[in-house]
Amino acid sequence: MGGRFELKLRMVADEYAIAVVAVLVALTLAGGGLIYTTHVDPGTETREEVVAEWETTGEYTHSATITNGTAVFPLGSTLSDRSVYYTRIAPILDTDFAYGFSGADGELDVEGETTLVIRSVDDGGGDGERTEFWRQEERLDTFSGTVTPGETVTSTTSVNVSAVAAEIETIQSELGASPGTTEVRVRTAVSATGEIAGGSESYQLTHALTLEPGGGTYTVETPGPASETGQRTRSFTTEQTYGLPRRAGGPALLLVGLLGLAGFAAASYRDVFEVTDAERRSLNFADRREDLDDWISGGSVGGLTDDRAPVQVDTLDGLVDIAIDTDERVLEDVERRGYYVPDGDICYVYEPDPEIDITRFRP
Repeated sequence: MGGRFELKLRMVADEYAIAVVAVLVALTLAGGGLIYTTHVDPGTETREEVVAEWETTGEYTHSATITNGTAVFPLGSTLSDRSVYYTRIAPILDTDFAYGFSGADGELDVEGETTLVIRSVDDGGGDGERTEFWRQEERLDTFSGTVTPGETVTSTTSVNVSAVAAEIETIQSELGASPGTTEVRVRTAVSATGEIAGGSESYQLTHALTLEPGGGTYTVETPGPASETGQRTRSFTTEQTYGLPRRAGGPALLLVGLLGLAGFAAASYRDVFEVTDAERRSLNFADRREDLDDWISGGSVGGLTDDRAPVQVDTLDGLVDIAIDTDERVLEDVERRGYYVPDGDICYVYEPDPEIDITRFRP
């Protein structure tokens, strides 16, 4: 016969048969599609692979040789990469600018020029715009060479800082004024072209070292290395691969869909989902009986109704309302298939339709 839950499942299956079939068909198609795209024709994917990486670098180093020895700095000794040098004992600053690359096979043809630039500019008022009042340039070196990985081409120059300070004083004296701020820079411009890792490459670089002559010393502001990175990639295509969830998911969905369709078709053919009117009415009565359970007590009325005039009530809800009004309980007698509320000389009675099975769907 089946219980309440089974009957409700049959009712849902009967009412929503088309929707259930549609879902099962969708699962079957989805499973078949996943199987095809995962195992039969998984497709391809294109990836980028880095096959070479490199870095070009331009960097300054500097030093000054002691030309006027002292007790602490002997004649001929060398001071290197300092931020401050002494003008009287080491007036000539030697600079080296090295340019090269590393990290990949190839070759670059390098050409460059190193220039001493002296100019006077204002501070630009903080907006980045700077007015140049005067400028003087002197070419210190031109250089060229071919470099391979790990090699460098170098520009070596010397600047007489005492002579530069004197030149600045002469220019300002000739102008009769000294507007702005005087800047002294050793600037190197580089052009490099060639082939690295099988491809053509071209680089342009301008790097500068700043000098600031003072009274008895001069400072050198050395910039960090100027570098630029590059890489060479290649594209390759491989067959798309998938993880275990997708590889197993396709067959699982297909199996569920096919078995579901087969089972649903067989059940429909055998009228498994058919629900009779009596079953529907019995289920509805059981649901309502459960809602009113607080007002109903089971038992046997025996001769309780023999001397009372029976009053028929159309519904169980109506009988419960009477029980509430008379401050009584509804008595349920399963053997008689009836519900009773005795009240003085009267007994109110509700008798369900004979087609309703009042005990079938009890919890």
